[in-house]
Amino acid sequence: MVLIFLGLFNSGVSAGYMCSVQSIQLFLCVLLLSIFRPAFGHVVAGSQKSGAEQVSVSQRSNQYYIRIAKANDYGVSLNYFDSFDAQEKDIVLLNSPVMNVKVAQAPAQTIVLIVKDSQLANIKNIRVEGHAADIVLAAPKGIRCDGCSIENAERVTLATGTITSDYGELETIKITNGSMEITGDGFSATDLSLLDIAAGHVLVDAPFRTNMRGSLSTRNHQQVKEIDEAGELDVSNGDVQIIVGQNHFRYSDRQSNAYYKNFSIKDYASLYALEITHSGTFAVGNLHLESTYDNGIVFVGGQIKAQGAWAYVGRYNDQSIVPLESVKIKANGNIYLSDQIIAANRVDIESTGLVEVKALSAGNNYLLDSISAAEVNIAAVGVMKNAGAIVAESVYVSAQEITNEGDIESTRDLYLNGKSGIANQYGGVILGENIEMKSEKDVINGQLYPFKPSKWCAYSQRSIISDHSLETGGKISVPLFKGCGKVAVDSLSAYILGQNIKVEAQNFTNANPYEVSRNGYTDPELKLDFIKSSQVVISAESILEFHLKERLWNMSAIAESWTGNVVLDTPLIDNERYHIWADTYTTKSPQVTCTRKEDKPGSPIMTYERRELCLVNPNILVDKKIQYIKVLSPPARLNVGGSLVLKSNMFSNEHSSVEVRKDISGSVFNVWMEGLQLRDVFEQTTTQYHSRRYCSKRFFRHCIRHKTDHWKTSTTKLVKNEVTAEYPFIFYVDGHIYEGFGSDSYSLQNITFGPYATAYMPPPSPTSKPSKYVPIFNGDTTIFIPNPSYREGE
Repeated sequence: MVLIFLGLFNSGVSAGYMCSVQSIQLFLCVLLLSIFRPAFGHVVAGSQKSGAEQVSVSQRSNQYYIRIAKANDYGVSLNYFDSFDAQEKDIVLLNSPVMNVKVAQAPAQTIVLIVKDSQLANIKNIRVEGHAADIVLAAPKGIRCDGCSIENAERVTLATGTITSDYGELETIKITNGSMEITGDGFSATDLSLLDIAAGHVLVDAPFRTNMRGSLSTRNHQQVKEIDEAGELDVSNGDVQIIVGQNHFRYSDRQSNAYYKNFSIKDYASLYALEITHSGTFAVGNLHLESTYDNGIVFVGGQIKAQGAWAYVGRYNDQSIVPLESVKIKANGNIYLSDQIIAANRVDIESTGLVEVKALSAGNNYLLDSISAAEVNIAAVGVMKNAGAIVAESVYVSAQEITNEGDIESTRDLYLNGKSGIANQYGGVILGENIEMKSEKDVINGQLYPFKPSKWCAYSQRSIISDHSLETGGKISVPLFKGCGKVAVDSLSAYILGQNIKVEAQNFTNANPYEVSRNGYTDPELKLDFIKSSQVVISAESILEFHLKERLWNMSAIAESWTGNVVLDTPLIDNERYHIWADTYTTKSPQVTCTRKEDKPGSPIMTYERRELCLVNPNILVDKKIQYIKVLSPPARLNVGGSLVLKSNMFSNEHSSVEVRKDISGSVFNVWMEGLQLRDVFEQTTTQYHSRRYCSKRFFRHCIRHKTDHWKTSTTKLVKNEVTAEYPFIFYVDGHIYEGFGSDSYSLQNITFGPYATAYMPPPSPTSKPSKYVPIFNGDTTIFIPNPSYREGE
């Protein structure tokens, strides 16, 4: 009976007329009137069209029923509204010939809802009743969504713009500066396959979900995947795109013709063109975020997850839509990430400004993954700063400058290209199977100072302070820090660890600024902490390769290969301590002579413990010059598990270590190695006093006046000169050193900071029959290596 009356109603007979004619069915009339009474306010149909092309609205207590306009030849139903404020009520779009005679000939394929320019669209739940259709909501003023959902639609477009339609086909949407805001209980649309949001500004401050729910069950000993609203598993569904900017959105291919404009903060009272707050969590099958503004900032403060237990294959225009389970973020300005992005496939980030990834603490000094995917691609015209954890099978980063103070981990390839420089510092970790780092300028692992400057300070790359005077000597490899303030840091560690590592740059610096110091000789002796001494490392399990235009600078840090070769193709190689400072403690005291106490009372000095008599001789003074280490850093270590292949002008190894398990080949013209010796030097100075009386005036050979001259003489002899400590260089080769190593100069020295320092030069190699081993002298230590010129039987 109800269906009969609905059919009469849809044929143009009013519900009131039917009630007057057939009063016996009064209860049905009341029902119809309650469903289809006219709406006053809230959702109000416009008057732009008439007849079957005119939309009509009816409501009951919790729903608006919208009889959409007749679809054109392209299946597009254009519906105009003077007001579109649902106010917590559901909106039902009648696309059924049974309930809406306007679509009797053919249901609409696309339902376009066009809101008056001056009115905000406020939506709750939108449902297509009858034949599923695409939904386009165009509200130039803006769209508000608080706990909204969309059902029975394969594709949805929410836009703050005006519709352009050619020949009845939906072409483009001209986006205005309206704002799309998702707040409260968020947004949910688990039926759709494609979702586009295009607006002048977008705020997501609530959960956003297109993923379905699913569960796994076992039937006939096989695991069965099921879509289940009560399930606990996420099933990837929906390709979601959010684009901000005043552009032309092309409906046909979901692309934008961007018209670059500056983002105006005063228009939106927001710093960000596209803002996802901490509450704005995403669970989608695929996500594309984009800002086309000049200097429009994209801020991602909520978790984005494009990873499910499995992917649901959707349908659109009779074609399968498989969620890519990827995330792409693109901006013509800065991009800030302060929460997780988790994708099963790819994460692509592109910015014409900077990209900044913040740290997410997991407690106990561990980090949550900031970006997790099979492949991560980051491209920035500006700086790329990472303080979080980027984890993937492959990672590719290209930027003007790359600064890593977090983790970048790859199980396969890891490629970093920083045009103006790459810095891995303050706890940074770079881990990968094959690591390649490129820069037109410098790459640094570690940091030059044991603190962080409060702002950028310019300093030169290399400045040595060296004082080899008689009293004090010191060497710090970096320039003294000037200005800008100092900020304490939690960690000075920096690690680059891989199977194969290749660096191409102007300079590579491996710097550990760890040092220990004492104020004077009477303070406790300095001891280095093993962990801090090994906190800056570049380590390759197989091949470690450097191709540098200027210099490899290894300061108190470790550069090593475990089993493979190390290739150093650079004009200058410096392997040295970050800081070493030897001072001289000097005292001058009279000689004290002590004898056993017998029957000799009344001694000037008496030691009761040993029962000795000690006499002070003021005429004999003892100068004690005791050398000690005042500041100390660990040695730099270059460890080669295979062969060391060199192409260099200068190789310098100062107070540090080089160990090569196989051969040294290639060429290096000048070799300089030095160590440090500390000595105790005691000098005894004996002073003797003399006098002579003589006649200063005579008269007739008689002396009438006498004078006495007094003078003193002193003699100094060395009573002690011994080595008390050594900080040598180590140069150990287990294989052959081929011709070309130190072809122009080869110098090995021990340098003593303090008095009587002498340089030690090894004697020339014999020119007669070559010996089987060649000695390398280092102070009192001699290391023998096999002589490559030796031939058995010669």
